[in-house]
Amino acid sequence: MNRYQIKQYLRKRGITYSELSEISGVSKDTIGYFLNGKGVGNVDSVEKIFEALGLDISEFNDDPVPSKSYNIEEWRRRKKELHLRFEDIVEQSGIPMSTVQDLFQGRTKSPRIDTVNAIARVLGLQKPVKEDESVAANSTLVLTDEEARLLAAFKDLIPPMRDYVLEMTEKLVDSQSKSSKNEKRA
Repeated sequence: MNRYQIKQYLRKRGITYSELSEISGVSKDTIGYFLNGKGVGNVDSVEKIFEALGLDISEFNDDPVPSKSYNIEEWRRRKKELHLRFEDIVEQSGIPMSTVQDLFQGRTKSPRIDTVNAIARVLGLQKPVKEDESVAANSTLVLTDEEARLLAAFKDLIPPMRDYVLEMTEKLVDSQSKSSKNEKRA
């Protein structure tokens, strides 16, 4: 499941960001940023969103959500096993020294997902996605000229316009399927 599928899930059930905010305790802005791909969110917020929707966070595949992989004791154990210094973790993860130290010392209660993922990869606690395991590497997609033009135009749009186009497309598809169901009944 990815962000787009979560947004579809919300639409199909008629759940607004405001309602999700009330249910989850996560601000409407945070939900919007996360679901529109403008921010990665922090572990606690993402877990609350998934829990409120009754979805399994381990199935989220936009940014692998570490969920319970932020376990300080496990991190300390792996750091020691691998004979890593904080400097090594900083160099390999690209995360600033102060952030790494704060995480290992438990001073950061709700870290950003991308930060946890970067450190978890260095510690070998999260399997990186290899190119040959990706869907794109194992499949071939043949597009018509019309589909290729549509895709090229879509890629040229800025992110908010892409969201708008997707939303309008979903509405058109919903409208079309509703009218074909009504025609079948008549």
